[in-house]
Amino acid sequence: MAVVTLEEVLTHQTRPWLALYGVMLKPRRHTEQHINEEDLAPIQRLLTDELMTIIFSRLGPYTLGQAACVGSWRRFFLEQPHLRYEGLYVSRNTYIRQGSSEWRRERSCYLVTYFRYFRFFPDGTLLYRTSPLTVSKVAKSMQARSSTAGAAAPSAKQKLDQHVYAGRYVIKGGKLFVIIVYPNSRSTEVRARCNIRGVPLLGAANRLDLEELASFDREQGSSASMLRQDPDEDPEGSGSTTSFRRGLSSCVFVPWEAVAASPLNLPAKEMDFWLTG
Repeated sequence: MAVVTLEEVLTHQTRPWLALYGVMLKPRRHTEQHINEEDLAPIQRLLTDELMTIIFSRLGPYTLGQAACVGSWRRFFLEQPHLRYEGLYVSRNTYIRQGSSEWRRERSCYLVTYFRYFRFFPDGTLLYRTSPLTVSKVAKSMQARSSTAGAAAPSAKQKLDQHVYAGRYVIKGGKLFVIIVYPNSRSTEVRARCNIRGVPLLGAANRLDLEELASFDREQGSSASMLRQDPDEDPEGSGSTTSFRRGLSSCVFVPWEAVAASPLNLPAKEMDFWLTG
């Protein structure tokens, strides 16, 4: 049986869930863990596992697919939160900054624009950068390989840009949890909690809603679990957390082939506000 990687599945253009067909999953044994009755199909509540095995072994593929307890790879792909790896997640943020009045009566105002960039890898690592530069000017610096979480160290040609930070992530309970450690620092971390969604189609995974963004200072140098729902909590009492409410604009996924033509490259005078949808 062929082995299919998640990256190959997510980069499939038309029907990516088709690559999951033929991939067998281990059956869940009721004796290993408690199963909620609400999660079971009606036929599973009435019949034993042994009897259902005998019945299903005599059914054809189409008839077997009509059983309520048999899942669909298409439904799994559309409903299961996942990330895309063939591009960047970009967040465009703006705010108004007032200039000094000096000797004039009027005080000038400036529209400041900056971006957050995320690139994810299938092995649980990521690259992160904040910059006032547009995505077409930053994309090249985000194409190096991460060297965290057991990934191979980058070669001389893949050396990370000084403005790019490496980190790790995990998807738990439908949420994306991110930890980024600043270089040459054992105590300062950036933590984020995001919601993954698809626009306009379910399963597109082309939006990241930043629900929480915080800088965490851990003086002891020990690592905290990135699965904590509240990043403001400090269970060990060894650090302090500062939460940020500004700069939480949703991220839009930009494939590598669409970087040059992305509307995110437009200057502020042509696009003063950006709606992610």
